[in-house]
Amino acid sequence: MIDYPLLAKDRELSASEALEVLEAGEFCVVSTVDVDGMPYGVPLSYVMLDGALCFHTTTRPGTAGQLRRDGRACVTVATEVEPCYEDDFFTTRFASVIARGQVRRVEDGAA
Repeated sequence: MIDYPLLAKDRELSASEALEVLEAGEFCVVSTVDVDGMPYGVPLSYVMLDGALCFHTTTRPGTAGQLRRDGRACVTVATEVEPCYEDDFFTTRFASVIARGQVRRVEDGAA
């Protein structure tokens, strides 16, 4: 489990629960940092393959360019999104995973 200092411990998912969210997700937001130090996040489709989160980018600047410069990324996936209105208060229930790590380029077309 990733040690994330802002994580509410009462909402922490187990590794198997996190994988369930990742398997169920429809898209992810991949976040990087641009050359000026500004956050750069973009929604992308993805697939889980042998426990790895795989996504496709173009060769153009943007996400691919950021990742070529610095392969570190943060990926967020949310599922089971449900708007809720309780006692004149609006909130949203959801399950989510935040993963951070080093992105590796895969050039094998079959993969």
